[in-house]
Amino acid sequence: MPSFRRFFLTVSAVLLMFFILLPGGGSAQDGDAERNDDHAALRELASSITKAINEKDLDKLVSYLATPFVYTASDQTAIISREKFETFYDDLFTVPEAPLKDLHVSVQASSETAFLSDTVGTCHGTAVENYTLTNGDKVSLDARWTATVVKEGDVWKLAAVHVGVNFLENAVLDAVKDRLPRLSIISAIAGLVIGLVIGWSLKKR
Repeated sequence: MPSFRRFFLTVSAVLLMFFILLPGGGSAQDGDAERNDDHAALRELASSITKAINEKDLDKLVSYLATPFVYTASDQTAIISREKFETFYDDLFTVPEAPLKDLHVSVQASSETAFLSDTVGTCHGTAVENYTLTNGDKVSLDARWTATVVKEGDVWKLAAVHVGVNFLENAVLDAVKDRLPRLSIISAIAGLVIGLVIGWSLKKR
């Protein structure tokens, strides 16, 4: 019986250690419970930022950014100040030669925020960017993003975000590919017409 008891206690101790070391087990689970409010706040932050972008509300958008911050857009423009944000916005939507009429984004996190400390976290996910051009054409781009968030006082804010698209496979590149055959035909016809005109001119001489 003593041998069986020692065996039972040994197995119990091993199992206890195993469950404590599992992700989400033991004290880690307690830590996750303490982070529930932070996760809820960060989900609200993501929703608010998305709404501000879709409503083109620059004042609201800037209020969700930390000091300092850096935002790298899908065209790889790096923005580090409100003034640059305003210029970026105007170049896209308001100047006479602005390329865009509207923009609507939807954002999805791939996982919950990973906290590096009590006040810093990182997260990543996907986005769909739907653009309406000034000529009425619509373009949809799939993007991926990574972000760093910081807690300023009791409020979580966005400190850095980088958005990127697949430059080898996207809607803009597909549109160019679709037009290449037509451009080739047009070029061939134009070359033929030019050749006939030159030939006719030489005969007239």
